[in-house]
Amino acid sequence: MLANELIDRLERRGLLDQEIIEALREQLTEGGARVTPEAVAKLLVDNGQLTRFQASKLIGELRSPDYEDVVEAVDADDDLAAIGGEDDVMMVDEVFDAEPIDAEPVEAVAVEAEPVEAVAVAEDVGEKRPRPKRPSGRVAPPEHKSVWDSFKIYGYLGIIGFLAIAGYGFYFILTKASADDVIDAANKQYDSQSYQPAQDAYISFLAQYGEDNQYSSRARTRIGMCEIYRSAQMTDPTEGLHKAKEVLPRIIDEPAMNDERGNLAALLVDIAENIAKEARKATETVEKQQLLDELDEQWTLIDNPNYMLTSMKTTLEGRLLQVTEARNRVKRDIVRNIQLDETEAAMKQALAEKDTKQAYDLRNELLRDFPELAVNPRLTVLVGEASEIQETLVSLSKDKPESITTPIEEGSLKSIVLTNRVEIKPPVPGLQDEIFYLRAGGSVLAFSAYDGQLLWRKFTGYGEDHTPIRLDDGRSVLLTDLNENEVQSYRGKDGELQWRVKVGETFVEPVAGKDSILISVHSGKLISLDSE
Repeated sequence: MLANELIDRLERRGLLDQEIIEALREQLTEGGARVTPEAVAKLLVDNGQLTRFQASKLIGELRSPDYEDVVEAVDADDDLAAIGGEDDVMMVDEVFDAEPIDAEPVEAVAVEAEPVEAVAVAEDVGEKRPRPKRPSGRVAPPEHKSVWDSFKIYGYLGIIGFLAIAGYGFYFILTKASADDVIDAANKQYDSQSYQPAQDAYISFLAQYGEDNQYSSRARTRIGMCEIYRSAQMTDPTEGLHKAKEVLPRIIDEPAMNDERGNLAALLVDIAENIAKEARKATETVEKQQLLDELDEQWTLIDNPNYMLTSMKTTLEGRLLQVTEARNRVKRDIVRNIQLDETEAAMKQALAEKDTKQAYDLRNELLRDFPELAVNPRLTVLVGEASEIQETLVSLSKDKPESITTPIEEGSLKSIVLTNRVEIKPPVPGLQDEIFYLRAGGSVLAFSAYDGQLLWRKFTGYGEDHTPIRLDDGRSVLLTDLNENEVQSYRGKDGELQWRVKVGETFVEPVAGKDSILISVHSGKLISLDSE
C-alpha cells in the first residue's frame, strides 16, 4: 500500500520522530487500505511536520513510475469515500502541485449507483454539511469521518506534550552537567592558588546559572576568599586586613562557608604574620606604632569566634604564639625607641650644662633596660661629646696624697692564724716563686703555689670586697684597707709593707696598669700612683 510505503520513506529519511511514525502506522491500521498517501501527506503538512515541497517530492517519487497503473487498478471513488469524499481529493490537489497527482484519473472512473446505501447512512446520521454539486448521473458518497481527525487533535497534542517534557528533562540534565563542569574548572583554579582566574570563573558561573544554583553559595563564598587571598599577597600587608574587614561580613553566613573555615583561619594568621614582619622591619617609631595598631585589629578578627573557632586556634597554636611573640618584640622596640629619644634629649641638655655625670647616668639607666643600645650610634656620639667636655673639666689638685713607708702600728694586739694545712706531696715543679692571694673573712691570705704553705695574713676590714691586685708579676700585692681608707703594697713572699697611701675618703676598687695605679674617689677625684 502506497500510504505504508510513504511512512516507510519518512522513517528511512528521518523526517519525523519515531513516536510520530508509530502513531501514523497505528492510525493507518485503523483506516485500512483505503487511506491514500496524499491524505497522509496533507495531514502532516497541516500539522507543520512536513513542508509543501517535501510532501510534493515524496508523493511524486511514489507516483511517478507507475502512477497511471495504480490509479486504474484502484477504485478511486471508494477510496475517496473512505477518506472523506471528493472534497478531500480537491484539497490534496491544492496542497500538492506534483505532476502525477491531477484530477483527470479521478474523472475517468465512473461512479455507479450502488453507493446509494451509503447515502442513506449519511442521512441517518443527520449530517447537515453542504455538499458540492456533482455532475448529473452521479450520486455523492456518504460523508465519513476519518480517523486522522482524532490523530490530528489528540495525537499531536500528546506528542507535543511528550516532547516538551522530554525537552525539559534533557535541558535539565545538560544544564546540570554544564554547571558541574564550570564549577569544577573554577575549583581547580582555586585549589591551585590561581586566585584571579578562579575569581573570574566563579563570577562567570553566577552570571550563567544565577544565584539559586546548588553551587551558587560556594561561588559567592570563594569569590570573597579570592579577594582576601589576593589582597594578602600585596606588598602592603595591611591590604589583607582591610579586605578581610570588608568581605567577611558579606560571606560569613553563606552555607558553603563551613567548608572554608580552615582556609579562613590559616589566611587570617598569614595576614597577622605579614603585618608583624613588616612592623619588625620598620625603622621609624611612628610607622612601627601604626603597624602595631593594624596588627591589633587583625588580632580582633582572629579572636572573633565567627571567623576562627576555638578548635582551629588549638590547631594553629604554634603560629599564633609566634605572632604574639613578634607583637611583643615590636612593642618593646617601640618603647625602646621612645626611651632612646627621651634619653638622647636629656643627655644633650645635660651636656649643654656640662653636667657629664648626669649624661653618663642617663645612658647607664637606659642600658639597664636595653643593653643592646650600648653600641647605638646616637649614644656613642653623645658619649664622645661627654668625654671631650670631661677633659676640659679635669684639673690637677694641689692636695696630693703622699706615700708612707713606715710600718703600721699594731699595738699590743697580735693576730693568730689557725690553719689545718695538708702538705702537697710532691710539690708542683716550676711554681716555687708563685704566690696565690685570697680574700676571706675581712683578711687577705697569701699561699705558696709550690707547696700550699700559708705565707702570711693581713686584716683589711669588712665592707666592699676589693680584690687583691697582683703587682710586679705577683711578687707584690696591692691591698685595700677599708677601715683606714688607704691602699697598701706588701711584698709577696713574707708580707712586709713596702708603702701605703692614705686616700682619706671612700673610693672604688683600684685599677692597676703596667706602671701605675688609678684610684677613683667617690667625690670625683682621680688619684694616679706609681706602682713602685
